[in-house]
Formats: sequence, C-alpha cells, structure tokens
Amino acid sequence: MERLVDELWDDPPQSARQQVHNAIGNLRRALPDPDALQTADTGYQLAVSDDHVDERQFQAGLRAARQAEGAGRFDEALRLLRSALDVWRGDAFAGIHSPSIDSAAARLNEQRLTAHEDLMSLRLRAGEATAVVGDLQELVATHPLREALRGSLMLALYQSGRQAESLAVYEQGRRLLNTELGLDPGPRLRALHADILSGAVAAGPPLANSPVPGQAEPPAMPPPPVGSSPRCFLPHDTRDFSGRPAEISLLLADARRAAPTAPVISAIDGMGGVGKTTLAIHIAHQVAKDYPDGQYFIDLHGFSRGTDPVTPEQALDTLLRASGLPPTLIPAGLDDRSALWRSRMAGQRVLLVLDNATDTDQVQPLLPGTPGVLVIMTSRRKLTALDSTAPVSLDVLPADTAIALFTRIAGADRVADEPAGVEQVVELCGRLPLAIRIAAARLRHRGTWSVADLVDRLRTHLRRTRFLQTNDCDVMAVLRLSYRYLSKQQQRLFRLLSLQPGPTFDAYAAAALAGLPLADAEQCLDVLFEDNLLRQDTAGRFYLHDLVADCTAELLAEHSDDTEAARRSLFDYYLHAAYSWSCELADDVYQMTPQDCPAPTYLRTVDSHQAAVNAITAEYRNLAAVARYAAANGWHRHAWQLPCILQPFLKLTNYSETSFVLFRDGLRAAREIGDRRGQSACLHGLASVCQERRSHDEAEGYLREAITLSREIGDEAREAAQLVSLGNTYFNDDRLAAAEEAFLAAQGMAVSVSDQNLRIKIPNNLGAVYRDLGQLDKAMHYFQRALAANSADDLPDFRWPLVWNIATVRHLQRRHDEAIAGFEEALAGSIDANSRYGEALALAGLCAARRSTGELTASLDLGERALHVSREFGLRITECEALCSLGEAMVSAGDLDGAEKMCQQAEESAQRYDYQRYVARAMEGFAHILLSRGQLEDTRVLLEQAARLYPDGMAEVRYAKEHLAALADLGTRCFRCEIDSTGSRRIVNE
Repeated sequence: MERLVDELWDDPPQSARQQVHNAIGNLRRALPDPDALQTADTGYQLAVSDDHVDERQFQAGLRAARQAEGAGRFDEALRLLRSALDVWRGDAFAGIHSPSIDSAAARLNEQRLTAHEDLMSLRLRAGEATAVVGDLQELVATHPLREALRGSLMLALYQSGRQAESLAVYEQGRRLLNTELGLDPGPRLRALHADILSGAVAAGPPLANSPVPGQAEPPAMPPPPVGSSPRCFLPHDTRDFSGRPAEISLLLADARRAAPTAPVISAIDGMGGVGKTTLAIHIAHQVAKDYPDGQYFIDLHGFSRGTDPVTPEQALDTLLRASGLPPTLIPAGLDDRSALWRSRMAGQRVLLVLDNATDTDQVQPLLPGTPGVLVIMTSRRKLTALDSTAPVSLDVLPADTAIALFTRIAGADRVADEPAGVEQVVELCGRLPLAIRIAAARLRHRGTWSVADLVDRLRTHLRRTRFLQTNDCDVMAVLRLSYRYLSKQQQRLFRLLSLQPGPTFDAYAAAALAGLPLADAEQCLDVLFEDNLLRQDTAGRFYLHDLVADCTAELLAEHSDDTEAARRSLFDYYLHAAYSWSCELADDVYQMTPQDCPAPTYLRTVDSHQAAVNAITAEYRNLAAVARYAAANGWHRHAWQLPCILQPFLKLTNYSETSFVLFRDGLRAAREIGDRRGQSACLHGLASVCQERRSHDEAEGYLREAITLSREIGDEAREAAQLVSLGNTYFNDDRLAAAEEAFLAAQGMAVSVSDQNLRIKIPNNLGAVYRDLGQLDKAMHYFQRALAANSADDLPDFRWPLVWNIATVRHLQRRHDEAIAGFEEALAGSIDANSRYGEALALAGLCAARRSTGELTASLDLGERALHVSREFGLRITECEALCSLGEAMVSAGDLDGAEKMCQQAEESAQRYDYQRYVARAMEGFAHILLSRGQLEDTRVLLEQAARLYPDGMAEVRYAKEHLAALADLGTRCFRCEIDSTGSRRIVNE
C-alpha cells in the first residue's frame, strides 16, 4: 500500500488510502478473473500467466533467439527476434509516469533497441544487405549515436555496392559525435571504416539454415481492435485538382509503408498558396478506405493572420471529442490529454491530417505512438525535427499541369481556340496554383475578354514587378495585375488594409482607415471582393488571404501614404466602437468615456444587449490586436483604455486567457504616463482576471492597490466597486466574515454615489453571504431588496444572478418547485445575455433541484451540460459545483462507480483551485457512496473529515454533522441510505 501511494502522489491527499482501495475495487471489476488480483499481507498481488504479459513474451523471445543463434540456427533466431519485437506497440508505458515506471520503461526501451541491433546484424549475416538498408537508415536517424546501428548501415551499404554512401554515413556519425559529445568514433567503427576504405570487407555468403524440424511457428499477434463506427472529418476534395503525380506517388507509397512500431508520418511543406492543404486532402481521400477506424482533420492555424495558433491542448480537446470521448472524461493537462489520445489511437487504423502547423512543438503531442496510423501534416516550415518523418516539398506546377488547371477553371470552351495564349498565361503566372486560379477566374468572369487580352495585361504588368521578385514573385505579379486596374481610391484602400491588425474587417473600419464616406468604402470593398483580392465567409465582413496581405504591405511601403494618421484613425474608431457597444452591457462601474481621441464619423450602432455582445464578439480579435500593438508601440492611452472599456464583455465571457496580458500591459502604459485613474482601472481588471483564472491572493493584492489609488483621486464610485470585488474575493475564498465586512463598507460608500449597479450588487452579495452562513431569512431580505432596486428590469443582466440566488435559497428551504422555476428563468436569462458563467450555474442548480424531485434522468443530463460549459469556458467554481451536483445525482440513481469518478474529479479540481468548501463536499460525496455500499466505519471517517474541512461558519457543515449523528444512533445495526420525497438523504434501518 505504501509503495502504491508513493508512486501515485508526490503529496498524497488524506484520502489516499481510500482512493487506492477504490481503484483496486474498480480494477477487480474490470478483470476477466476478479480473483487474479489478490490481497496480500501488506498490499496487493496480481496473479497472471506469462502469456498475458507483453514483457514476459518479449524476454522469452529474446532468450530463445539467443539460444538459437548460439546453436547456429540463424533462420530460427531471425524468426524469434522478429516475433519478440512484434510484441511492441510503441514505447514502453507511454503516457504513464512514476519513478519506478520511468525506470522500467528506460530498461525495456534499451532492451528493445538492442534487439533491433541484433536483428539487423543477423539479417546482414543472412545476406539481406540491400533489403535491410531502409530499416537501418530509419533506425540510425532515430538513434544517431548508436554506433552498432551505424556500423550495420555502413556494412549494408557497402555490401550493396554503395561504398561512397557507406563512407558518408561514417563521416556524418563522426561529425555528430564530435559536435554533440566531443568524442571520436569507437575503435570498432573506426576499424570498419578503414576496412571499407581498403576494400577488405567481405560480402559473406547468405546463411542457409532451415527451420528446426517439427518446430511450430510462433502464434501471430491478435489483430488491432476496430472502432465501432467510422468517423470522417475530412473536407471535400477539390474537383479541379491537377497534377502532382510525383508527389502523389511518393505520398501514397509512404502512406502504405508498414512500420512495425510507429505511425507513418508525412510532412508537406512549401510557400503559402502552393497547394499544400489541397494536396493533403486529395491524398487523404485516396487512402481513406485503408483507414476504416476514422479520418480526422484539424486546422492548426499556424500561419493564419490575426488568429493565434491552436494550442496542443485545444487541438487534443477537439480530437478527443471527435473520437467519441465524452467531455467529462477529457483531462485538463496537456500530458494527460496526449497520453489519452495515444491510448485511443492504439490498435486503430486511423488517418490524421494536421493542417497549417506552426512547428514541431505544436504537433508533437498530437502524434499517435502506435503503428496503423497515417499522419499527414502541412506547414510553411520544414518540420525536419520530427523523427521518422517523410518530407515532401512542393514546387510550382509543371507546364502541362498548370495549363490543365487553368483550362478547368476558366472553361475549356473559353480557351479552346487559343492554346498558345494559355501557355503564355500560365508562364506569366509563374505556374503557381494560387496565381493561376486568380487569373483563370478573372477570365471566366469577364465575358468580353479573350485569352490574348489576359496575356497582354499580364505581360504589361510583369514589367512593373521585377523589383518584387522573390520566392513568391509570381503571386505578386498576379496581385499587382489586379491592383493596377483599380481606381486610385480603391488602390489606396487596398494598400492601407495592411494596417488592419486583426483577421477580418467591415466597411466601418475601412471607412475609418482610409477616411472615406461609408458608401465609398462599401463600394471599394465590393470591387476588391469581385477581383478576388478580398475573401468573405460572413456577410459584411472581409479578410485578406495571407499572400494578398503580404502584397498590400509591399505596396504600402512603396507609396507616401500617411500610415501613422491612418492607423490612429482606425484605432480611434475601434476604441469608440468598443465604448459604444459596451455601454449596452449595463455595467456603469466600468463605463469609461474614451479620452484624447476624436470620435469617428461613422460608427455601427447597436440597439440591444445581444446586438452589443454580437458586435464585440465579431471584432474582439481586432480589438485585442489594437491593444497589443498600442502597448508595444507607445500608444499609452489606447493601451490602457481599450481593455478597461471592454471589461463588461470580458466579464461576460469569463475573461479569456489573453485578458490578463491586456490589463497588465494597460497598467504599464498608464504608469508610463502617470494616469492614476487608468492605473486603478487596470488593477481592478487584473484582479477580476485573477479571481477567475489565477489566484485569489493575486486578486486581493491588485484590489488593495486599486482601492488606495481610487481613494487618493477621490473616485468614490470606483472605490465602492473595488470594495465589492474585494468582498467577492473573500467570498470565493470562503472567508465569509471578511466578505461581509467588505460589502458593508461598500454599502456605506454607495449611499453617496448614484450607481444603480452598486445598489443591486451590494445587497445581492450580502444575501449570498448570509445564505452560506445559513441565515436564510436574512438572505432573502437582501435578495428581495436587490430585486426591488431593479424592479423595472433596467439592468436585465443583473436579473438572472438575483433569480439564481433566490432559487438557491428556495432549494435549501426544500421548496423545490419554486427553485426549479427560478433556475429555469436564470438559465434563459443567462443564455439571452450570452453569459456562459450564468448558464453553467443555472444548469448545476437545475441538476440539484431535479434530483431532489426524483427526476434523475433529467438531473444527470443537466449536470453533464453544466460540466461541459464549465470546462469549455474555464469556469472553475461552476466546474466544482457541477461535479458535486452530478456526483450526488449519480448516487441517487444508483450509479456508485460513476459517482465515485465525479467525486474524485471534484476533489482534484477543488484542491487545484483551493476551494475548501468543495473539497469538503467531495469528501461528503465519498461518504454517501461508501454508505450505499454498506461500509459504515469508512463512512463515519469521511463524514468527520468533511465536517473538519468545511470553512468556518459555513452552514453546509450541518449536513455532515446530521449524518454523523444518524450513524451514531444506528450503531452497528443494518442500515441503508435513502433519498426522501424532498430530495434529502437520510439513514434508515433495513
């Protein structure tokens, strides 16, 4: 037991022994023979036959192979070695870590590599020099410092008549050893090198040994499990795909190359627009039938303008969900997700396309670790750092393929009479797929043009583009052709679009950027869209292709446009737009009129809360990009004002991961110019982010500094709001007395300020404190007072939290029908307000209330939805609440194993986030599980532990104490746990 605890935890929880007992119970139920896991004097022992343990099969195969080799039975030794290595399915204990497991894995992996060395040596002795070269090249690439493998490769190449390559392999190893370790090759490798130089190495006759008479072949490994149903997420293939026969042949050959111990990985690299994704999807569709267990596709946005690359954690979350895994079973950490993904793919025939990768760090955690999987990656970078990867670099199209592509897009009837002109067009386009598609589409949409007309325009344009001849000069030629025929007004806007900071834009931003009337901006964008210089996925919003964006930047550098004035005009527009839309989000505390920046002539207006949320959501990446640029380039007022103006939206979305950086940079900017109001606002924002995403101690520190600044400048409204936030920090830390003190102080200050938000927030928060202290009548008094302050629903965003709080009191009073009605109203209000935090809270409340009325199926569904929303948006407190509520519903439904998993996750999350009340509640959940299993003494221990863990003054402790008292009354008599008509748990005699 002690060893298990030491292996599982660096810092064992108090429930460690109980968790080990629970895990052993689960393991016994999972084993075909539960008696195989036996209890010994000090722990546990697994009785299992050798043929059920891979490691024992491997070791037995090695011993037998060495005995056969020693007896001169080389063919038999080869067969035995291959069988022993066939047992392997990836690295030993992949994804599992502990001190002893890591040590065992290192030992086994070393034995496996030694077995490979022995196998290669035997194959060479058997005369398989030519056949073994490929395997040895792969092994040497993976283990470049293993001199035995390098020597075998040198010998294999030499015996295959490739002496120069053999000597090159030695030289590569010599340089590597010298660079990495400061050493020379060992004496055996040097001697082999000298023999090859002198021609003294004998090829050696093939071994001619027959199998031992009467000896049976070793049993074949069982086939890998097949998925229950195929999962195909591939985008559609391109109808007009042309050419790439050599690349397709290479990729198909690589895809069908069987690797005994690892997945097949192909990496397609090349410049933007050369057709990497198109080729990857085309290949994927051709081989899809060979991978019946699933075909996955994910865009990693490695080089998507204005969009952050997808993190490995996000990508794994998407892939695990796509593989059919419920969100509740997806772990939080990268290593755990990666290990789970590899486990899900083990034994599967699966195709995985990783498109638009940034680098090897992004894709490495996504790679399965077992054979049977084909991975196709695309990137602008050569992913040479990945082991065992087959790279394919794309170049421009051959002439005949380029002509075929142009003809298909433009239309065969349009070009049939001008074959020479088509040849000229594709050459002028540099035979680059993107350039050809743009030119062909232009011809197709210009009914009066001939191919000769297009040639004339391309030829004239080419003379003006020689100064931009780089690797992508042909793309620039086509783009400059389009640019030449724009009007002066359109040209200027096109150039200035390179200043756009984010991924998409609309006519209002374009008008501000170029100083145009809105109608003119709309007309210019329409023309650019028709000329294929802009793209559009959403009505009214446009974006630049990566290569087009590069072109606009080059063009802007060549002209004398006032870029500083244009950028300032655009940034001022975004600042005022954010302010205008944030005013609709009904939070006066954070409404800050933009300072020192003139209002734009045209501004998109919104007339509702939801319209404001939609507007900010559509522009958020632009707004964040503006803030980042401002912080990095000395635009101090924009840098601090923008995140503070966005505070109501950031709060609604539970503060994205970028929020902290925005406020931190804003604080630095405000300090740079000595703006104490800005400093106070940014400190308040940092505290809000820390409350949700970081630590409460950090939040408290920021708030105390902010309160001091607000007091110095006499801003009582902001000081009161910051006191409320300080009280919330205490409340979330379960420091109820300190929270009450902070809220009462804010209440006294709010009397002198006319802020309706504070008149609602403060009594609402005081009600929450008194509810958790068990003073339900007092809590209802304050909640009703807050509701009265918003009687006309002037601030609809504030109604759902009040309704939710009142529903929690009704639930505690066992007035469950009223509670359900309140939670449902809070759910609808939260969805209308686009508040995922409120949505998760309402779902968790409904889970608990429906359980109390015996509607267990609905309760379980609601709990799972609450957990999904909480994890999707990083809502820590609601995640713990959802886990506990879901676990309690599972106990009521009789699913004790499921309940146990929920309680374990609740305990882990609560420990991670330092939410003591939920640690206690998880312990109470474990107690009810053990009670239902009839483990009276263990139940008593856990209830006592829960009672100790509940924070001081917390009313919830009474449930644990009541159950302890009930257990004491029952003594050692038979008992059971029952859910009564009110949803309460009670202990009764059998």
